[in-house]
Amino acid sequence: MHLGEACGFARALAREAGELLLGRFRRVVSVRTKSPGQIVSEADEAAEDLLRSRIAERFPSHAVVGEERGASGPAGEMAWCLDPLDGTSNFVAGVPYWAVSVALLEGGRPVVGVVHDPLLRETWHAVAGEGSYRGEVRVWAREGELDPEALIATPSRFREGTPRWVGRVYEGWKVRNTGAFTLNAVLVADGGFAGCISDDVRLWDLAAASLILEEAGARVSAMDGSPLFPVEPTARAWERGYTFLGAGAACHGPLLGLVGRRTPTP
Repeated sequence: MHLGEACGFARALAREAGELLLGRFRRVVSVRTKSPGQIVSEADEAAEDLLRSRIAERFPSHAVVGEERGASGPAGEMAWCLDPLDGTSNFVAGVPYWAVSVALLEGGRPVVGVVHDPLLRETWHAVAGEGSYRGEVRVWAREGELDPEALIATPSRFREGTPRWVGRVYEGWKVRNTGAFTLNAVLVADGGFAGCISDDVRLWDLAAASLILEEAGARVSAMDGSPLFPVEPTARAWERGYTFLGAGAACHGPLLGLVGRRTPTP
């Protein structure tokens, strides 16, 4: 399979899901709690069902793992990783910061990554070894070192209490958070944010974003500095929590020294 073709398919697919979501944005949608601090709407599920159906039609031999429907399809080298609506709380509240994320993994590593912002109608995408783009424009992560004007994205909340490093980030730089991890991450790839930190994300959150960052010249790792990929094609690897640190090449080391911690357990 040609990865460029797969990327074109993924971009079109993310845009189609985005149009579905736009039709439901700021309208009444059913919402339920799926776990403490986590909600899901019928829009999430409808978007994932659309993504899955299109992938099954085009690539029936590929596995699929998504936030709302879990893993399906044959185990193998190729697996699609989907976050149909990143930023559900924003979406439900009518806040215009949310995105669709689609990634293709080969041998446990992302080889195609797409993050689509339906409201801005902007799409970031990458193919392994071919660079990162916003639309047709090549994007690059920040090249310079951290300075007091640097923008650092941090989580909205922390599952084990607020760690000490958060205060030091606030003291040293300007903190931002869109409320959607994938948007935080691609803004690092685009050179706007200097870094993006998260203490608990899932594979469907980080797969596409990680590739887009790396292809833009950023460095990506867990918060303890260990690599995020490859991942094993198992339910545990697909559903466990990960920590994440993505930053421009000159910013990653100082941030790692500040936030370094162990990867969360399931």
